[in-house]
Amino acid sequence: MAVGRTCCHLFIVPVHSEQSCHSLLFMRLTSFSLPEEAASGEETPRWWALGRLAPLVLVLWFSLDLLFRFAPAQWFRLHPVTLIDGRPLPNSSFTPNYNAVFRYWEGDGASEANLPPTERRTPLQISVDSLGFRRNPYADPGEPFEVLFLLGRSFLLGAALSDEETLPAIFTRVSGLNAYNGARSADDPVDNLEDLDWLLKRMAGPPSVAVLVILEDDKAEIRSVAESPTDTVRNDQTAEAVAHRVPGLSDRAMEIRRLIKRWWAVSPLRTLSTRLMKSVTDDRLLPNEALRSGRQLMLPDGRPMLFRRYEVLPAQKGRTRLDAERLAEYASWWRSQLAQRGMDTWVLLLPSRYTIYGPWLENGDMLERIRQVEAHMYELERQIRQRGVKTLNALPIYQASVKKQFATGELLFFREDNHWKPSGVEVIARALADSILSARPGHGPVKGTTTSSHGD
Repeated sequence: MAVGRTCCHLFIVPVHSEQSCHSLLFMRLTSFSLPEEAASGEETPRWWALGRLAPLVLVLWFSLDLLFRFAPAQWFRLHPVTLIDGRPLPNSSFTPNYNAVFRYWEGDGASEANLPPTERRTPLQISVDSLGFRRNPYADPGEPFEVLFLLGRSFLLGAALSDEETLPAIFTRVSGLNAYNGARSADDPVDNLEDLDWLLKRMAGPPSVAVLVILEDDKAEIRSVAESPTDTVRNDQTAEAVAHRVPGLSDRAMEIRRLIKRWWAVSPLRTLSTRLMKSVTDDRLLPNEALRSGRQLMLPDGRPMLFRRYEVLPAQKGRTRLDAERLAEYASWWRSQLAQRGMDTWVLLLPSRYTIYGPWLENGDMLERIRQVEAHMYELERQIRQRGVKTLNALPIYQASVKKQFATGELLFFREDNHWKPSGVEVIARALADSILSARPGHGPVKGTTTSSHGD
């Protein structure tokens, strides 16, 4: 029984009768119980009230998430790059000495479009060296590294490739030159010279050559050169950009940001929640809006090729001469910094699948837009060379074999992933090795090299 207090109601009722000529005072006392909160005018708290339920849900979420983190990460089919990105050193991006075999693989294009994957590949062997960089199994650990690969994001890292299939690995195999994979996580600044110097100090000696892998869509991703050639700034006004203005704050802010993003990226409950949402937004129960964010085109043999949104954006938004100038200045800035460290610079320009295959699959307005992106790639190549940086443009190399790829059905890129296949890597690795070795006295072209575009 609720504990309350007695309330009294006093009623004054006028009564007219023969026995009274005046109003009769009539009093009624009523007693009943009220809850203390109701008596005070306050609403009774319930266990399901938002103020109590929200903390309970959060505690339950974090408890379950923490519990699931003790289970094998591959149970949740997380992306391999997400897993190696978990516990990096301060000056590198990936967990040192990580080594695992991934027997599942799903193309990023299929995942992003929320479509069941139809493309398969063999298990992935992914390992990281003691410094936190992707291992090159063909490199001789007892010899100094001769070539250092930088930038390139997931393409250089080898997001859909085993250790022996990455660009530095195949380059070493076909050229005989010890190559180091300096790829960084997309969440980390790729042009931090302190990180570069940290890496160089731990090598037997500085490599003689550095290869900068610049992607077609790098306009919004990398730093550009400000008015001062030695001053790099962010294109956006993010928290980390502001942190660079305060001495000592930058490293701490970046490290906290990295830890939070990586902790959330490997969250088992986040992964399960995302899959649950995808299961009901697949055009059966709810519309599949994810499919509409990219572009799906049919190959001549009737198989679909899924292009991610970022691949199509350069054609949709267009690239300008100023974009080419900024990237060329960026390459020139890198050349200057690397020269100070005793390295010669090469630039490898990598187009997207949409620019490579689009001219054979599109028509009308989108075809014209792709042609403009093609022109941008050649203009970028021209401007980089104009600044004295040796350059290899992969666009003409890939497009020279598109008809053959369609005829045989053996593509150099995945259909449901934006990355290159090992065969696509080898084509460029041979062309790049030919370019670098041909610039050295007494060296001829690499056996099996395809037509390349390079120059001083």
